[in-house]
Amino acid sequence: PQVDTYPYLGVLLDVMLTFVPHLSSMIARGWSSFNNFLGNSFCFGLPLPIQAVTIPSRIEASALYGLEFCISVPRAEYRLNKMQAAWARTLLGIGDAQEGAWSILLAECGWCRRLGTRMLERAIMLEARVQLLPLWHCANPLLNIALTSPGDNWAKSVACLHTGALLPSPIPYVSDFLSAGEIEQARANKNVRKKLLTRFNKNCVSPVLQEYDNKAFHKAVAQSSWPYDSFQPMLNSFPTEVHTKDWTAEVWHLYRPWAFVRATGRLPLRCF
Repeated sequence: PQVDTYPYLGVLLDVMLTFVPHLSSMIARGWSSFNNFLGNSFCFGLPLPIQAVTIPSRIEASALYGLEFCISVPRAEYRLNKMQAAWARTLLGIGDAQEGAWSILLAECGWCRRLGTRMLERAIMLEARVQLLPLWHCANPLLNIALTSPGDNWAKSVACLHTGALLPSPIPYVSDFLSAGEIEQARANKNVRKKLLTRFNKNCVSPVLQEYDNKAFHKAVAQSSWPYDSFQPMLNSFPTEVHTKDWTAEVWHLYRPWAFVRATGRLPLRCF
């Protein structure tokens, strides 16, 4: 029988390889995982910082598998950022209200990387991994064919990130970052390849993407009527001491309304 989509190794493939069904399926899984986790965390009485710090490692790692393939989907970055902001609103008790810019809401949850930016990071690292595979591997010539073929595709969408048109500064190709000897070693040894990819991400990819998110954060702060930067001047994760505070249940309960005030500049009457 003919089908329009086919799940393969966790990725929902469609006939035109647009990955639109995969993005929609992934967002649905993300919401399902978030709601399940939220219900369990409230049952166990987990405070806001513990809830927030658990979401990236628990939900992003499982429900958002294949995130890197969605870079060619129109408005994929917007849809992912919107979902993450909605998670933050739910955690902070804001609900469906419109108070608080997306980046500020993320800052109050200790999330220093937007989901849309996470998609860009994974896409760039997948391209780099393919370029460092052995020459006999089929993925490398397929990537080159996609770059020279007419029309839009995944490879061309990733290539746009190297031009600097979207990001604050262009990200170099991994072949330009590594020496010829290192590339040869990476193609011969998977352990060396893993170490070099980690170095490429740490030195080239992650700093540019962090600047990209910080730029969006500062823009949101500048447009806000509330001086949020007096509390937090940039995107940062929660300090470790917040997770180990021996506060009473009442203090932990008041942490959420206080986060509401910081994020919105309004009295959290809906929290009481």
